[in-house]
Amino acid sequence: MSDRFLSSFSKLPDISKILILILILILILILILEMSNRFSSTAQYSNTLPKSQCSGGFPVDKYAGYGLNSLEVLYSIWNSYQSTIGAQFTQSQANITAPTLPTTMVGPKNIFIIRHGEKTESTIATATAPANIQYHINQNGVYRACQIPTLVNELATIGYPITYMVSTNPCPLNAADPSMRNQQTISMASFLLNIPMFIFGSANNTQAAADALFDTSPTNPFNGLNILICWEHTTIQDLCLKLMDKSLLVGRSTKTADEFFAQSSVTEQTCVGGTYLAPAGSDNTPFNVKVETSQGPHPTYDYPAQYPTTVVYPFWNINNFDNMFCFTSNIDNTDFNFILENQKKFNCLTCYSNCELKIGLFQPPSNCTKPIYYYPNSTQLETECMPPTEWAYSKP
Repeated sequence: MSDRFLSSFSKLPDISKILILILILILILILILEMSNRFSSTAQYSNTLPKSQCSGGFPVDKYAGYGLNSLEVLYSIWNSYQSTIGAQFTQSQANITAPTLPTTMVGPKNIFIIRHGEKTESTIATATAPANIQYHINQNGVYRACQIPTLVNELATIGYPITYMVSTNPCPLNAADPSMRNQQTISMASFLLNIPMFIFGSANNTQAAADALFDTSPTNPFNGLNILICWEHTTIQDLCLKLMDKSLLVGRSTKTADEFFAQSSVTEQTCVGGTYLAPAGSDNTPFNVKVETSQGPHPTYDYPAQYPTTVVYPFWNINNFDNMFCFTSNIDNTDFNFILENQKKFNCLTCYSNCELKIGLFQPPSNCTKPIYYYPNSTQLETECMPPTEWAYSKP
């Protein structure tokens, strides 16, 4: 077949050959552009530290063998941070009336949300191996936690000095997924920069955090200030929705959470290139999730919103640790803007290659005892950093 085509092609006039080649090139270009649009929000991984700084997938330990006591190193690090802008700002805040007599603004002026640092998955006990419970962040997570003070200082240099940090209670050791990772991730920054840390309930009690941050009491310590929140990834979307709905109730926003995330300025960041919708008549809706245990009915949720709102919510992949959601007040402080930022912009890098899948989907919140995932093909959505193939791609 190919020989016959080449033979026929060679007999054509030169101008015909040129036209055919141009047509083929145009078709190839169209195909490339279409594939680029189709996969513009699919598998994408962030930069990591150079291999020379990583050993076995973790940052190299450059301290061991230098003859210093650990306490001397820790003390020296704390002292070195006291002259930085973050620590100095906290001290100046403590010396004036800002935290105790806040402005008339209700709630924080700007909110920055990160996830806890990298972790190693826990394993349950089997007939041949004991359980390996990972209650904490791993070496990459610790390395990230050590860089959060620099991130906070960088925020201060561009006009967003952090006054308070907010986290959640830990999941206990007898839970399905025990974790104190949120506290570990920001405790270093809290300690080195002298920034107070607040904890409001568990990771899935997002309403309590939203109520506290946007408390209408004149003594609300967060009024008019910048805060950094460290949360669990499966409930960050839920936290964002609660924060926006609460800000509307107190007059700090003009839009519901659904309206806010449906804005083109937001969807262009969270759903790059388009959205992914379940095929017509399919059971694979944004609410089609399963509980990790095989027993019991599917969970239900109190969100009234359905398509198309559910396809523009910011989704946080299980293998992403370096995103940062920024809710920044506009000029007259009457509404919030959304910026999907990345910690690597502030030189916050580890040896872990993060999945930066930008796809709008409803994210079912889990808790300490019931991890919840999408199905089917949840491995594609999470571990492979790819949108599920059974969902239809749609341009905005």
